[in-house]
Amino acid sequence: SNGSQSPGYCEQDGFFRDSKLLWAFGNYSLFIRPGMKRIHVDGQNPVQASTDVMISAYKDTNTKKLVIVAINASNSERIYTLELNGKLRNGKLVPYTTSENSNLERGAEVAPDEIVIAPKSVVTLLGEIE
Repeated sequence: SNGSQSPGYCEQDGFFRDSKLLWAFGNYSLFIRPGMKRIHVDGQNPVQASTDVMISAYKDTNTKKLVIVAINASNSERIYTLELNGKLRNGKLVPYTTSENSNLERGAEVAPDEIVIAPKSVVTLLGEIE
């Protein structure tokens, strides 16, 4: 490893380097698939959300999958109650969290009225609409 600037250097040095940005990107790319439609989330003020919690949601009408991604940029835990138009198949959402201490870690299923978003984290919530 001599710090070479040759184009093939990183492909041949034998090291894989991941980052939190890679894992955070996975909160989107792993779950939001081609053909999904973004759905409106009420109550999102873009200016306030940029320093607090930003939420986006997506659904696949064919498979009935629902994906909600929440980014908590604040230093405090946030608790949310999601009001969904429709019912979830089993009444639960499965969270996947990327934070300082976790990389897309699957959490225990939660009810839509018990969503906890850790500080400085990206949380993807998966569900199925009836």
